[in-house]
Amino acid sequence: MSYQAWANYFEQHANHFDHIDFEKPDDLSLDELRLIKTSVRQFQRGEHSEGKHLMQYAKEQTAYSGDDSYERAIQWFIKEEQRHAIGLGKFMHTHGIRKITSDPVDNIFRAMRRYLGFEQSITVLLTAEIISLIYYRALHKATASPLLQAICNQILLDEELHINFQCETLKEITADRPAAIGFLSRNWQRFLLAGTVVVVYTQHGKALKVGGFGFSRFALASFKTLERSIDMVYNNAPIQRRQEQWVV
Repeated sequence: MSYQAWANYFEQHANHFDHIDFEKPDDLSLDELRLIKTSVRQFQRGEHSEGKHLMQYAKEQTAYSGDDSYERAIQWFIKEEQRHAIGLGKFMHTHGIRKITSDPVDNIFRAMRRYLGFEQSITVLLTAEIISLIYYRALHKATASPLLQAICNQILLDEELHINFQCETLKEITADRPAAIGFLSRNWQRFLLAGTVVVVYTQHGKALKVGGFGFSRFALASFKTLERSIDMVYNNAPIQRRQEQWVV
């Protein structure tokens, strides 16, 4: 897909949460609330970003190439992430879960995206998308809340495509690089994901485990997704398209 096609896709799917009825009464037991509330508000915080530094990188790409299609795609991508935060925020409001304005792990990821340059910003973002893909699968199963399950299902559909979008960007950035540099880049991605898996499981292990992801399964699922992503970026595997529905 071209960046123009990505931009058009994100724009055309701007109403992707409209099918969810946020006004409908929702059931969440006290035990389920206790299990997920800390976890959900941390991920909701992570989804909420103005994307200022990512937009700056995109503007620089426009200035360099004279083509603003990547900038447009990033604008719509950021809006989609913000809609994730809005959807989770509505669920939290329904069940009295307060929002947070700062989280240490989220702050580290934001700092890395800000200071490490364009390529590493996308690499860090890809790592976060991979973790989110597994986390929302677990969260979907961790409670019987119809509202939360609907939100998770939509986010899963979106995150799958986000991974593909970031892979296409990295593929373009890293094209024609020496094999040795590609080797270092791939192993940096693995190292970054390994550290992230440990940190995320330390913080969210209870919810992940109830959702069917003990540490081993969480790590294996995360790395399976990373290796698929590496194949798309470095091994000429086709950039995969979004599935029509996500089967959790």
